[in-house]
Amino acid sequence: MRVRLRIPPLGVLGVKLNKNGPSTAALECATPSRYPIIFRGFLARIVNRGVTQCVNRVLKASVASGMEVPTITIMKHGTTRPSKNRPHDPPTVDHGMPAWATSMLEMDLGLSKKQKANILVVSSPYQRAIETAVVVAQTLGQKSFQIHYGLGESVSTIRTNGWDWAYCPLYLTPDQMRLVVSNMEEPGKEISIEGIYGRKMGADDITEPADQLYLRVSDTLEDIKRTLKPAGGNDHVVCIGHTDTMKTFVRHFGPSMGAEVLDEKHCSFVTLAVPTQEIYWMRTRSRVKVFCEKGHIAEDSVF
Repeated sequence: MRVRLRIPPLGVLGVKLNKNGPSTAALECATPSRYPIIFRGFLARIVNRGVTQCVNRVLKASVASGMEVPTITIMKHGTTRPSKNRPHDPPTVDHGMPAWATSMLEMDLGLSKKQKANILVVSSPYQRAIETAVVVAQTLGQKSFQIHYGLGESVSTIRTNGWDWAYCPLYLTPDQMRLVVSNMEEPGKEISIEGIYGRKMGADDITEPADQLYLRVSDTLEDIKRTLKPAGGNDHVVCIGHTDTMKTFVRHFGPSMGAEVLDEKHCSFVTLAVPTQEIYWMRTRSRVKVFCEKGHIAEDSVF
């Protein structure tokens, strides 16, 4: 696929898009060696942003035309307040922000009340993520969501955040999770936990190294991805996680150019389109900044 960008002083530039977004050749073509290095870097950023916007427009046009484009999204949990009983697993304090972020996601995906889509919401097992998932699911018109232990934050990070592994359980019990959900139900918007999956972590995982964390989250994301069409029955999947899971998501699914999340806020999210088994579109929202080794990939500011 090729797009045409008008960028002074280069004039009209043809840029080739591959499955991972702007190709390296496109950036080289856009920044000929006769220009100074600083100027070439500036042009490369302009071209990369322009190409990303073009891809976004192509995807939205595909959605508007009725073409099925499955997507998978990772969203960070909402803002939290301190908890004396469970300092490592605090509840959220603002339910308006995840609802707003979900509305932005609906706009990106071209969803409407008239358009029926099969959407799966999967949450980390921690309370802040579960509460965020309830708001997201209700905003998307879903009556249930799943919980997967594999989307949980690094246990070593949890320990640093105040988990007393000798006296306090790492997770809420399934009954306590269901109580959290029932307490957040709104009139006319029933919501429930469809299932709880994955392996529980514990005190033995306090020293979980970064590579093991990456493998755990990556394997979980691959399992969730299989629920998307055509292999599965879902059009879109929204995962609620943490900073660790968001960074792993981008590294695992993102363009093969060393993609990395350098900045993210509560309820920020990254969406990737999965037309078959390959990624060709990336979208970020809520002040997420995603960079790669060869240049700027995507950045948006909403909140």
